[in-house]
Amino acid sequence: GTATTLAAISQKINNYETANLHKQEVNLEEINNIFNNIKNSSKKDLQKLMPFEPERAEIILSGTMVIKEIIAYFEANKILVSDKGLQYGILNLPHKKLKEYLGKK
Repeated sequence: GTATTLAAISQKINNYETANLHKQEVNLEEINNIFNNIKNSSKKDLQKLMPFEPERAEIILSGTMVIKEIIAYFEANKILVSDKGLQYGILNLPHKKLKEYLGKK
């Protein structure tokens, strides 16, 4: 949910539609900007910012921190959003790329 929320905030999308979010790229600069905007926000302000599922406002900051750590671990500069979840996104990687991510030959 965090990745789709970040994509929606970045793209200024207000309604959850798979076609608008699935396979959207969000770069590290955008993620850092969103993180800096939300890190000192109140729950009420976060709920206004979040385009959908405002009841999840309390976890957007920690979810964003996790995504930032994943990006740092893989030395990436962007994420590709899968609105079907992380497992779906990973399982759809080409076999060779998945082995590289897992550090296997």
